[in-house]
Amino acid sequence: MQGGARKGSGRKPIQIDERRAFSLYEQGFSKLEIATRFGVNYNSLRTIFRKAGKFKPSKKRKPDGDIR
Repeated sequence: MQGGARKGSGRKPIQIDERRAFSLYEQGFSKLEIATRFGVNYNSLRTIFRKAGKFKPSKKRKPDGDIR
C-alpha cells in the first residue's frame, strides 16, 4: 500500500515521464529547467533523480579567500 492504510490516502505521486526527464538531463538540461518544463516542483524532481541513482551532488567550492 502506498501512502497509508486507507485507500487513496497519502500524497499522490507526480505524473512525469521519468525516462524523458533522464534523457533531458543527459542532454545537458539542468534539473530546474526540466522541472519547469514538466510543471513540477524542483524538489520533487530531485527526489526522483536521487531515488533512481542519477543524482550528482554539486562540486565542493573553495571558500572565498582561499588562493590554492
